[in-house]
Amino acid sequence: MDLTAQRLTLRDGRALGYAEWGDPSGLPVFFFSGLNGARLFRHPDESIDRELGVHLYTFDRPGLGLSDPHPGRSLLTWVEDIRDFIDQKGIAGFHLMAVSLGGPYGAACALRLPDRVRHFTLVSSISPLDDTEVYAAQTLQGKSLIFMGRRMPWAFAGLINLLRGSLIKPDARPFLPRTLGKIPPADKKTLDLDGMNPMLVADQIQALATSAAGVAQDLHFAVTDWGFRVQDIAAPTTIWQGGADIVFPPIMGETLHQRIRHSTYYVVPGAGHLLILSQWQAILADIVATAARS
Repeated sequence: MDLTAQRLTLRDGRALGYAEWGDPSGLPVFFFSGLNGARLFRHPDESIDRELGVHLYTFDRPGLGLSDPHPGRSLLTWVEDIRDFIDQKGIAGFHLMAVSLGGPYGAACALRLPDRVRHFTLVSSISPLDDTEVYAAQTLQGKSLIFMGRRMPWAFAGLINLLRGSLIKPDARPFLPRTLGKIPPADKKTLDLDGMNPMLVADQIQALATSAAGVAQDLHFAVTDWGFRVQDIAAPTTIWQGGADIVFPPIMGETLHQRIRHSTYYVVPGAGHLLILSQWQAILADIVATAARS
């Protein structure tokens, strides 16, 4: 059985694609990837997960990879997909980690599944864009992406679909580095790690398996009203932020920290938007240590 390409049938008949990594008897950690990310996005060195005793679950959101589209979906309907998943899998509780544009999906689950989410970890996450200072801190490229996500998600999908043929070839260039802008030295070093480039390419092939519609929906939901307040999240939360991240700059991490009551905030100097990969071991070790204390 290929644990990296599994499908679970949800109550409404849709398929949810997911993968499992690490120690199958270890601490359950759910990981939500960012924009154009699917179930294959994670650190390519699986020995880190095993040695830390982590049973990592990764997912394809609706319309990506092995997951069927979900007409009318939202951030909050994703909560019901995850609730269905853990009920069917018999998982009593789990630790949740979300990165970048996966952050809003993680926040929705942390809010609506308080009896299941033991701890919530946000890494390089977008924050709600209802603050003028947060919006003003975005780069011109970031503001353009926000505009398209809010007003013309169909145009964003069309643009990615035009590029799709070149992005889903085994020898394609990874999409993620090309969208990061100026990459700090820490991120460049991360991209040079063994297995990193093949992982990023394999994952973008999954994310764009059928079309870019699901990716465009992810962007739209992240840059519009989330449908809930992060202030209402009661789960203990740890926020990790790269000090040199220009995609989602430190003001976003600070905003999330100020709004989420029970949160701890770490800034890693010199780290960029690939903090999740450069600090994978440290972030997972912190999750394991948090679980041991609870």
